[in-house]
Parts: sequence; structure tokens; C-alpha cells
Amino acid sequence: MTTYDQHYQESHLFGDPYPEFVEFIQQWPTRGDALDLGCGQGRDALMLAALGFHVTAIDASQVGVEQMMAEAKARGLTINGMVADFYATGIDGNYDLIVLDAMLHFEEADREQELGLLQQAAEHLNPGGLLCLFIHKSAHKERTAKELIANRHPDWPVLVDRYIDYLYEEKASDFRTKMQFNMFFVQRPA
Repeated sequence: MTTYDQHYQESHLFGDPYPEFVEFIQQWPTRGDALDLGCGQGRDALMLAALGFHVTAIDASQVGVEQMMAEAKARGLTINGMVADFYATGIDGNYDLIVLDAMLHFEEADREQELGLLQQAAEHLNPGGLLCLFIHKSAHKERTAKELIANRHPDWPVLVDRYIDYLYEEKASDFRTKMQFNMFFVQRPA
């Protein structure tokens, strides 16, 4: 059982998708294949599927993926949910949108692995595709991700680079905390 299998004993742990993300996707003119890496219980994957994307969602947590798939079925949505360690298996296929929501922490022990994943995600975007990152507000974390994109893909336009507020709540323990994320979206040139 993974740590997140234990966390996901509480359903809907991370809440709804960020309203700013939903609004952006609603206005985005293109639909296609989307990949949600580290999908957890599926809040982003479910939203993307509801808005017309063909979604593949991957997480290491069996519990989280099972909850997402049950919710997709209840809503009449189709999601290709997989339990896997994408660091070990890599990314298969190309996508029109890839989301990494709170996945990149760039701590010393994981930095190279996460940089490799970010680069691999960029390589698996179709022309015109979106790379959607949500990074805990931290100068170090934000700089690390943005430098990789700027250095390896200098011609990719930045479409969104702003802070959004998020309220994390654990209902079982009545714990609540506010935090901010950097919402950073780039587009691979068509």
C-alpha cells in the first residue's frame, strides 16, 4: 500500500479542480488526447474528460485510480486509468495536453528524476500541445521547472504564469490550510 493509498481513504481528498484551470480549459479551442501524470483521485482527469478530452490518467495509488474510475463510471465518462510508476515505465504515446498537478517538488533526492519526467512530458506533446504545470509556490521549485523549459524549449510560448490560491482540507481530522500554486502553462509550437 502506498502512502497515497492511505491518504485516499478520505474520498475527494484534494477537492475540485482549480477554478482557474477549469476556466482556461473551457476557453481552449482544441480537444484531443490528454495525459494526467500523478492523477490521484482524478480531479483533473475527470474535468478534462467532461470537457471532451480523451484522457489517460496514471498514478501509483491503486486506491486513487479505483476511486477515479468509479467516479468516471458514475458520471458516464471514459478515462483510461492506470496504476503505474511512470518514473519507471516512462510516457507512452503523444498528447495534446499533459498536466502535472503538484507533482514536481525538486527536492535533492528526486530532482534529477523529476527533471527527466518534465523533459519527457515535453517530448511527448503533439505540435500545438499544452504542458500544464501546477507547482507549490516556491522560488526554487518554480525556477527549476521554468529554467528547464526555457533552456530546452526557448521557442515555446508561456501562456499562463500566475499564482492561484488553494484550500487543502482533511475532513476526517478537521485540518485546513491555505496555500498557493504557480499555474504555469506552455505550448509546443504547431
